[in-house]
Amino acid sequence: MLQLLVGGCTASRDQAKLESRSFGKKVGLPGCRITVALSVDEIMEIARKWVVYPKSENDPEWVEMNSLRHPGDELRLVSCDVGDPYFYALIRDDKVVFKYHIPLMD
Repeated sequence: MLQLLVGGCTASRDQAKLESRSFGKKVGLPGCRITVALSVDEIMEIARKWVVYPKSENDPEWVEMNSLRHPGDELRLVSCDVGDPYFYALIRDDKVVFKYHIPLMD
């Protein structure tokens, strides 16, 4: 199983499953590693485990993304080698409609 790297950390026990590379091309993110759709609870659990940004649910950008969600939308964790390195994507009808940039702590 592939691992998704975020901020130098990996999910070792609970690795996120990744889509094929062709999915990245389909949604306009070629060359990026993209997880399968995640629930809000799964995303918050990842944030807590990785201690990336434990208060993500209070971040204004996160709140904005959640306010834009419609039934059928998907949240996915994305890791790219070029451009935006790490973010959560709100995907609707195979298009990224919002990116929540993960505030990495130094």
